[in-house]
Amino acid sequence: MYQNNDIETGNRYTQYGAVTQARVVGVVDPNSNNKQMINGISPVSIRHGFIRKVYLILFTQLLITCAIATPFVALPSSTIQPFITNNMWLMWVSLAVSISCLFIFACFPSLMRKFPVNYVILFLFTATQGLFIGMICSTYSVNSVLIALGTVTGVTLALTLFAIQTKWDFTGWGPYLLVALLVLMVFGFIIAFFPGNGTATKVYCGIGCLIFSLYLVYDTQLIVGGENRKFQFSVDDYAVAAIALYVDIIQLFLMILTLFGGSRQ
Repeated sequence: MYQNNDIETGNRYTQYGAVTQARVVGVVDPNSNNKQMINGISPVSIRHGFIRKVYLILFTQLLITCAIATPFVALPSSTIQPFITNNMWLMWVSLAVSISCLFIFACFPSLMRKFPVNYVILFLFTATQGLFIGMICSTYSVNSVLIALGTVTGVTLALTLFAIQTKWDFTGWGPYLLVALLVLMVFGFIIAFFPGNGTATKVYCGIGCLIFSLYLVYDTQLIVGGENRKFQFSVDDYAVAAIALYVDIIQLFLMILTLFGGSRQ
C-alpha cells in the first residue's frame, strides 16, 4: 500500500498495490459526480492509445513466451527430458530472475516508466518466464498443453469482454484480492510438503483459477478506466499494466494445466 502525494486537493486517498505488482496509480474523486481523475485528466483518445499500447506489449510478451516454450513441448520426450535433467539450474535461475523482476515492478515502479529500461526489464521477465513455463509444460502431454492454452484463451477473451461491458466496478477489490492471493500462497506452501495429495492440489488450482480470473477482470478495468471506475492506471504505466495482465494469464494457464493436464509418456 502506498499513498499518492500528487493529488491537488487537501485530502489524501490511499492506493493499493499487490504482492508482486504496483497496480494502481490513478485516483478519482469520490465526491465528484462525473468521477474524473483528479491527478491528471486523460482525454479519450489518449486513453485509447494507452490501451492499444498495453495490449500490443501483452501480445508480444505472449508470442515470445510461446516461442521459447514451444520446443520443450514439441520435441520428443527422449530428446528434451535428458536436456532438462542435465540443466535443472536453468529452471531455478529463470525462477530467481522472474521473482527479482517482480520485486522491481512492486518496489520500484518509477523504473517501469523509463524508456528503454522498462522494455529491457519486460523482455528479461518474459524470456525467463517462457523458459520456466516451457520446462513445466515438458512434463505434460501435448494435448494437455493445447487444451489448457485453448481454455485460457477463451476464458481471457470472455472475461475481458465482461470487464469492459459490465457496469460493476471491480477496481476497488484490490485489498480483498490481495488477501485471497496471500491465503492461496500459504495454502500452496503447505501442500508443497504433501506432494502426493492430489485432492489438495486440485482444490488449490481450482481456487487459483477463481482468484486469477478475478484479477484479470480487476486489471482489465484498471487499464480501460472510465467514469464508472473508482481507480485506473495512469497512461504512463503501460509497462506495469501489461505485466499485470501477463501474470494473470500465465498463472491462469498454469492452474488450468495442473488441474486438467495429463502426464507426458
